[in-house]
Amino acid sequence: MPRKKKQIIVLAALLMVCFAAYLGIKAYNESGSEQKGIAQEADRVRLCNLGTITDLAWYIHKDNFSFKLEDDLWRYLPDKDFPLDQNKFKSIVSTLGYLTAVRSFEPSESLASYGLDQPSWTVTATDTEGKSITLLIGGRTESGDADNYYLMEQSGKLVHTISSNLISYLDSPLLDLVELETCPTLSEEYIESIQIESPDKTLLFEKEVKAPSSAGMDKDDETKEEDDDGTDNYSWYLVQNGTRTALADLSPVSAADRDAAEKSAQELLNNLLSQLSLLAFEGCADYRADKQARTEYGVDNPAISLKVTFSDPEGVEQASSTFTLAVGSLNQEGNAYYAVKDNSVMVNLINSQAVATFEEMLRTTIF
Repeated sequence: MPRKKKQIIVLAALLMVCFAAYLGIKAYNESGSEQKGIAQEADRVRLCNLGTITDLAWYIHKDNFSFKLEDDLWRYLPDKDFPLDQNKFKSIVSTLGYLTAVRSFEPSESLASYGLDQPSWTVTATDTEGKSITLLIGGRTESGDADNYYLMEQSGKLVHTISSNLISYLDSPLLDLVELETCPTLSEEYIESIQIESPDKTLLFEKEVKAPSSAGMDKDDETKEEDDDGTDNYSWYLVQNGTRTALADLSPVSAADRDAAEKSAQELLNNLLSQLSLLAFEGCADYRADKQARTEYGVDNPAISLKVTFSDPEGVEQASSTFTLAVGSLNQEGNAYYAVKDNSVMVNLINSQAVATFEEMLRTTIF
């Protein structure tokens, strides 16, 4: 065998050995990194070594929020009738129970450097065995992990940093923990009539289900499925002084309004139906408003009143149901309106876009 050829074979063999060694080292390093990551996770300090938490309180500035687990339900101690959202509060308890430190160290400076001499939050939890822990939470860290906060156990020696997950709960107002009222399913399929009213105008719309035509009876299954979106299954009428007028027959009162009109009566109603199908409360302004508060919110003399008659989507209730909504004034932030459902004592917030649609219905001269 020529010498040159032997050299090529030897070099090729060496290359294969080097490549195999590279793959082995790479696999080892990846395995080591993975094991190191697991070890680091396991080494994280758990900060709330309690059993099942039954009492939880936190203090922020001069405010004190205290809660207790009674008969498997969390209660707000200052007012046990407070409509506490159980799922939200269980998330807080779970976040605290599994709270771990991002970093732990012995403080090299005074506690004031970490905001722990006068903590922003003081959290106290007690479990079923009566064991308690008090955690002091100070300021934000000043390093790259800006969303982390300093924490230490009361009478503890170590300072820890934690993520902002728990802080996002503690820093929220109490009303964010209210279990919001819900709106019924108000899709066109189940709505029977809609009444919308302002101090100087009342509109009443009634729905009529179209009877299937003989031509429709002959359609194949595929065509029937295409028609099942409900678009052409109903006729809507405006009812005034006992007279019903089909929406298709309505037009603006004045010629100027007719020229300026951008939407037909059916388009306006479709917008209303769309908003009703999405209607949901965005927040709670007052969970038990008294007479004076209701007046301030504008819900006792509402700018807009809504009344929707609808059938039960589940088909359980044979009789029709009624949903009412009293819309008051705009909130201070200017992004939502105060509203009361079915004469409830709770004052909610609804999206301003929904109210804009109600106003458009009342403002147009088509109706």
